[in-house]
Amino acid sequence: MNALARGTWQNRRVGRARVAWSAVPLAVACLVVAACGDEVTETLVHFELDEKFGERAFGLRVEVWDQDDAHVYDELRTALTSPALRFPATVPIVAADPRRPGFRFAGTLQDAGGRMLVTEGAIASHVVGEVRELFVCLDTRCEGVMCPDTERCVLGACVAAEMEPMPLGASDARDRCGAVCVGDADCACASDRCVDGACVPAQPAVVIAAGDRHSCAVTDSGALWCWGANDTGQLGAGDTVARDIPVRVLDGVIDVGLGDAHTCAGTDVGMQCWGQVLYGQLGISPVEAPSVIPSPMVVVDWYPTDGGWTIVAAGARHSCAIRAPGELRCTGDNAQLQLGIPQEWDGATFPSSVGEDGEWADIAAGPEHSCAIHASDRSLYCWGANGDGRLAEGDPPLTSPVKLPRQASDTAPLRLLSLGASHGCAVRADSGLVCWGANDSSQLGLGAGAPTAVRTLTQVGDRLEWTAVTAGGDHSCGVLTPATGAPELQCWGSNGYGELGLGDIMPRVEPARVGLADPVSVAAGSHHTCAIDVRGAVWCWGGGSDGQLGTGERADRVTPARVCVGE
Repeated sequence: MNALARGTWQNRRVGRARVAWSAVPLAVACLVVAACGDEVTETLVHFELDEKFGERAFGLRVEVWDQDDAHVYDELRTALTSPALRFPATVPIVAADPRRPGFRFAGTLQDAGGRMLVTEGAIASHVVGEVRELFVCLDTRCEGVMCPDTERCVLGACVAAEMEPMPLGASDARDRCGAVCVGDADCACASDRCVDGACVPAQPAVVIAAGDRHSCAVTDSGALWCWGANDTGQLGAGDTVARDIPVRVLDGVIDVGLGDAHTCAGTDVGMQCWGQVLYGQLGISPVEAPSVIPSPMVVVDWYPTDGGWTIVAAGARHSCAIRAPGELRCTGDNAQLQLGIPQEWDGATFPSSVGEDGEWADIAAGPEHSCAIHASDRSLYCWGANGDGRLAEGDPPLTSPVKLPRQASDTAPLRLLSLGASHGCAVRADSGLVCWGANDSSQLGLGAGAPTAVRTLTQVGDRLEWTAVTAGGDHSCGVLTPATGAPELQCWGSNGYGELGLGDIMPRVEPARVGLADPVSVAAGSHHTCAIDVRGAVWCWGGGSDGQLGTGERADRVTPARVCVGE
């Protein structure tokens, strides 16, 4: 629902009527109460219907507010009214006082039972002395999407609510319901190209990762771009200066893992790491290196130095990676036994093997614990710091850190997993979603009244359509990809910085749909979140004080904002 329209279902006119509407574009005319003269100040609003609504589309309620926010028009037209509703539906809005040309409008599509299907509208301004037009799409991808008052839903994403009326006949948007662009100039990023009404990045992203206060993306060419905090050189830009827009770091990247103050990437020439050295998290002894390494370097102890390191994970102060055929190694801080090695060292300054070669299919790292999927049966194994059930140990609860990989109490086969500060989530082989661990901020998404900690893999909802999941500080997000219909991004848990992307800072106890169209993958940091859509565009939201959103501003955002990767 778009917040441009709120109210009861009723057919009424409010104040002086300034609007008349038809099912076909109207000729220029002096309508109702406008001052009739040689010049007419008017905007034709064309409501286009997404054909996928089909027979569900029964009625359209149109509301208009003037520049002073007075509610000046409210009318419902349905398939049964006279004249009957037909699409495209054109509503001419005439300026009663051209000296105050601003207005806003909303059209709410209803089904036969009077239930809202979708609401779309905009904030606009007449061009004095001219007749102009706007095209608005009632899009199925905006069903269930909540946008704040200053935004509207386009292609399932919340964007700025302002629209500029165009000269008559200047746009072909009538035939392209849902288009966000007509030409390249309409796109947010300079390198984007407008293709079939959508902005397509010149360098599509295929991997997204989020750390404590920085973020990175890998493009389809293998280029790594990073942005955000850089006080320990974690961006790999050769300095310790924060960036609020993406900076190109290196090429040939396969996967990347972001810790609190360091970054490691699997590349075609081996593992490359940079940032803080203190705990050995780069695989380099802090005795033999400076405290900060601000540029990528091939770490020879991650041998062999080839393109075999394909899965990389980073905790607060440790790093892990898997190379074919399932060999897992970890390095860095081991105060909570998060490396999973037999030795009870406080830390390891070189990558050490975990378990047997060939055992592991996926790896994830929390701040002080780690979990992996076993290659043989796809079951979950965890080790390191315990508490709140973050190791999924079941009953009885464990009271001390676990040194070696320990199988979770639930042995259901998993496809992929992610770890947050003290919780985890995974997608099962049947595409169901399970979460475990701390739930004090509802980060498990189990609904109101759920326990504050869960020690077993617990299913979230009943849908078996999850294709991606991420666990952040105290929030989680996942992608639902139904067999029919568009993919959905859902988020839940803590939301003090807007990290759920729902247009506010209110927490959610169960998954709620985010206004981002066609999501493919998602990554959660401590207090921010980033995602990639089907076109390879990167979006970020949440806490942004260190530039980790990559928008060019160091401020929080409560809805997804486009990140121009590759410029």
